[in-house]
Amino acid sequence: MQVRPSRWLPPKGYSAITFFGHILIRKEFYKDWVKEQESESFRVLCHHEWIHLLQAASVHNSWILYYVFYIWYHLKSRPLRYGSKIAYMINPFEMEAYLFESDMEYAKESEEGATAWRQLAQYPPSFWRAMLKEVSDTGYPSRAKFLKKVRDFMKDKW
Repeated sequence: MQVRPSRWLPPKGYSAITFFGHILIRKEFYKDWVKEQESESFRVLCHHEWIHLLQAASVHNSWILYYVFYIWYHLKSRPLRYGSKIAYMINPFEMEAYLFESDMEYAKESEEGATAWRQLAQYPPSFWRAMLKEVSDTGYPSRAKFLKKVRDFMKDKW
């Protein structure tokens, strides 16, 4: 998997993005990531992006179709009303990638790719927003607490 520096992608506030099979890292972070390729955080980041590659494989091996679904789920989460960060956190593709980014064995031998997003997508965005609100102590959602709650909720469904 190729990692390339980029000036425009990902948007500010994010360090990496999978774009048509390539990992793009913001230019200002690229030198640090190159130096730390053996670090745990770099491996987790690469695995997170690898899961997105597997998700594209699970959508008829089509990047176009993957991005259509990704944008659909983002818009369905009503980013203009609830904020783009919330829509990002409850996007089934991102939820799956964050849930399994530390599990280096996840979907390793699956011919279908990463498919947990399909089960996550069966629940409406309002369900995930309510769960996110439950774990929000300070008004700003905690990704770690939210993912723990999602993992607990989904453990008997996977």
